[in-house]
Amino acid sequence: MASLLLCCHQQSFAQHRIVQPGGVERHDDEVEIESPIEIQMDDDGTEWCVISDVSNVPFPGSRYGGELEGAGVVDYEYRLARVEVSIAEFIEFLTVFAPYYDGDHRFTEYTGLLIFGRWNGESWEFSAGEGMDDVPAIMSLRQAARYCNWLHNDKGSEEWAFLTGVYDATTFTEFTAGSRKKRQYQDDYSRAPDARFWIPNVDEWMKGVYYDPNRFGSGQGGWWYQPGGTDDILRWGIPYSIGGARLAPETNSCIANQGFSGYLWTSGQFPPTQTPWGLLDASGGVQEIAFPYSFGSSLWDSPTFYDLNDEAGVSAGHPFVRPDSGSFRWGLRLASPMQ
Repeated sequence: MASLLLCCHQQSFAQHRIVQPGGVERHDDEVEIESPIEIQMDDDGTEWCVISDVSNVPFPGSRYGGELEGAGVVDYEYRLARVEVSIAEFIEFLTVFAPYYDGDHRFTEYTGLLIFGRWNGESWEFSAGEGMDDVPAIMSLRQAARYCNWLHNDKGSEEWAFLTGVYDATTFTEFTAGSRKKRQYQDDYSRAPDARFWIPNVDEWMKGVYYDPNRFGSGQGGWWYQPGGTDDILRWGIPYSIGGARLAPETNSCIANQGFSGYLWTSGQFPPTQTPWGLLDASGGVQEIAFPYSFGSSLWDSPTFYDLNDEAGVSAGHPFVRPDSGSFRWGLRLASPMQ
């Protein structure tokens, strides 16, 4: 799989947002630094951001009771997809996997939200609303693992292509126990060492979203509190292409407060808001699976600000209590080894 280098070593600026009397905002450029954004494109058009700075400094924060203090260290280079897996990409997977699934293809356990299954008399067909091809797909943890297996096996059409390769999907079983018949899961999400695509773990995801190798100057790495390479709370709103605004919105994270659903927007609606490595849409919309959690709109701030119901990730995210559920607004940003 060939990779084309798109861009490298862009200039960026550390900024402070200042709110002046009357609510008018201005941004003061503070320090010009090198931002080592390196984006690779595979033959299929997938864009990947290279995450380097091996053995970076750990996250030093004590928020959420210090649960993530010391996390975020990755001692190898890897890549993260610039945007999440789309509905069109996921429908392709659902269509090929359908003959081997023994559950109900119409339920969210299989399709996730926003996608609908229909039996046409000969095979299952899957569709979403008009214009939603590039909206991030919502899926269960199990389906995310099977999707990685499928990609690893070059999108094979035989059953084994979904069951092995990266994760052992034959372990995806459950049983009920206790007087309340509580469901117990036996899933094993151990990652194969030769995986070509995988679900990022919490350290890989944190580093790709919040770590900046030049946070305090060239070669002086550190952590930001927000996904846009800033400590300031991101300005939320409807994208210009949808409704416009006086000041350019930076995230759709809490537009649910205004009667909109942030997870329905097409990927890449806020191109100026990207992580120090070049990732888009890390600030809102769907929650992103970062095993063993799914992270919401902001890792650090109160969920009362980034309010998409339960999506703000209190206590560093939501542990997976239902790996077979496709209705929790979980999306997938793929990880991949260096090419």
